[in-house]
Amino acid sequence: MKETVMSSDLWHHGVIGMKWGIRRSKEELAKARGETVETQTDSVILENGQYQSSKGFTCKEDKMSGWCLNPEKKHWPEFAEVGYRETDAELLMRHIHDGYDLSNAKESDPGKHCYRKFTI
Repeated sequence: MKETVMSSDLWHHGVIGMKWGIRRSKEELAKARGETVETQTDSVILENGQYQSSKGFTCKEDKMSGWCLNPEKKHWPEFAEVGYRETDAELLMRHIHDGYDLSNAKESDPGKHCYRKFTI
């Protein structure tokens, strides 16, 4: 006859401080991990061949893929050195969006065009 051994161990699978039956939102989970989560008010969308940032700027898709991430262009090595691939246009735009802070803008040479140039 087999003898059954009972254990008196208590196992808890969860996070310290977790409340039973209460789930955290994506934003709360990302904050706990030190990440950012794209929300409706903080996003980048591609529409009609143009990336549109909720921070108020736009950039044509072919500027990212056809110029920045094009191995035939002179700036390609700068992007490749930091890990971008030819297919990372959306990722590059999101990184630009994440780092965009107009309060750090400095006006640069106005140039020949009818718009103002800034460096951030």
